[in-house]
Amino acid sequence: MRYKKRLSLVLLPLILSSCSQTQIKVDEENDYNSPSVRKTSLSSALSCASNRLEHANLTGGFIFSISDIPDGTVKSSVAVDGPLSDEERIELIDSLLGMVDMSRGVVLTKNPPIFSMAFTENNKESGYTRYGTVDGGTLNSMANDYLSVANAVRKSNKLPPLKSLNVLAIDGAFTRNDLEPAYKKSNGFNGGVSGQEPTGNIDFGQSGKTKGVSLVVTISNPLFNQVIASRSFTAYSLEKDNTFKISFGYKGGYLGYSYEDIIVQPTHGIQQALIDAAALWIVDETYGDTHKEMNLHSCLKPEAGKLIRENHS
Repeated sequence: MRYKKRLSLVLLPLILSSCSQTQIKVDEENDYNSPSVRKTSLSSALSCASNRLEHANLTGGFIFSISDIPDGTVKSSVAVDGPLSDEERIELIDSLLGMVDMSRGVVLTKNPPIFSMAFTENNKESGYTRYGTVDGGTLNSMANDYLSVANAVRKSNKLPPLKSLNVLAIDGAFTRNDLEPAYKKSNGFNGGVSGQEPTGNIDFGQSGKTKGVSLVVTISNPLFNQVIASRSFTAYSLEKDNTFKISFGYKGGYLGYSYEDIIVQPTHGIQQALIDAAALWIVDETYGDTHKEMNLHSCLKPEAGKLIRENHS
């Protein structure tokens, strides 16, 4: 007993010391800590489209003014806090800018005041008219100012000048976010032996379900307050689960093994893919329509080519 008491007295300071000197090691070397460029299933298509634009004989370009892309699946009063309201406007700017640099057109950082209610500038009323249109002279002045900048960049890159830039307004909203699975499937097998030695149990199976998210995008001519093109995109998230469990028991003993493999495509990842699809469609509806020789739809796999060219006149 004395030995045990002495041992406990010796170990107690060590235990207290180890508790007071707990160290946390931060892993700074593994790949999961390393940032990387965002990629989706359409990243290679965007790169292809950018390459086509780079080598195209462009005669004109576009100025894109992009509005917020709200979560249209919730009431407007809480749209800014909806599950899909995570500043996808910035994502669309990023995707468009990867294809339309300053030598090919303009992607505006902020919407100019002319895309707002009427205001007075230099004793002249500007902004939206009562018909929701924008003064043509104001638009021409804006386009010419940006055209000078774009052509200066093109001159430095030894490219021929653009003849014009057209101002377009881009609007969009997420219109679908499934709370319940659009598709669900599962199957499995289990069996076991009990009531006698040895006992055992085996259980395995798989399940999967998908949920849909939709995005609607429009291209408008602010001179006439007119939608000139619109497209709706839907993508499905996937959640897949494979499970395997097995156990054995004998004379009070127990041994088991379990394995579970879960694949989940998060909603925000689906949003990014939809934004990339919208960016590719916008470029095809504008540059691709005026320069058909670029054949932008061929940047997609054949089975996905209709993504941007379906019903395209």
